[in-house]
Amino acid sequence: MDETIHQITTPLFQTFGTIVFVLIEIFTHGKLGVEAKAQPWDPLTLPKIESVERVKRGEMVVGIGFSLLALLIFNAYPEWISVITIVDNEVTVTPVLSDHFVTFVPWLTVLWSLNIALDAYVLAQGRWRPLTRWLQIGLSALSLAILGWMLVSGPLLAWPALELTARLIVAIIFVVTAVDMIVQVYRLVVRRIAHSSAQAT
Repeated sequence: MDETIHQITTPLFQTFGTIVFVLIEIFTHGKLGVEAKAQPWDPLTLPKIESVERVKRGEMVVGIGFSLLALLIFNAYPEWISVITIVDNEVTVTPVLSDHFVTFVPWLTVLWSLNIALDAYVLAQGRWRPLTRWLQIGLSALSLAILGWMLVSGPLLAWPALELTARLIVAIIFVVTAVDMIVQVYRLVVRRIAHSSAQAT
């Protein structure tokens, strides 16, 4: 099974770099390569970019809601994550998550709690600022550490038949989180360069 998991997850990470470059090309509207060939890059020519971003309130409220729900289920009602079978009028409850996965719950609890606190603060402020974006990037890095730990450690599910699917899902979440984090870093760096250039002029 480990070899099969490796065969599936390795291509995901191999394509990670390609995805990042494609996203950068999208966010620069395909102008990055053309402008680089046309003339030497000059940071002084970058347009002035605001150092704040307005929040997407609906998206943020939904995110906070899901995080609160995850905190409630994983900490107060873990038995809900089970499969109930009835055979000959006998009810059997089988946990889905392995004992090893349970060791990640405290770390996930910290991550979700910090995400809720950050999102609530940003929601109250009504906008993202460079500091809060960097804090978000830090939480993304923590998330990547936890997800990576899951991928290289013991079984995540109590059902071996579903273990491969679970690891594939974790690997996909890892890649998506990493891409999002890199895009956020790229945006912050571009804004920083533009802001510095505007001040210099």
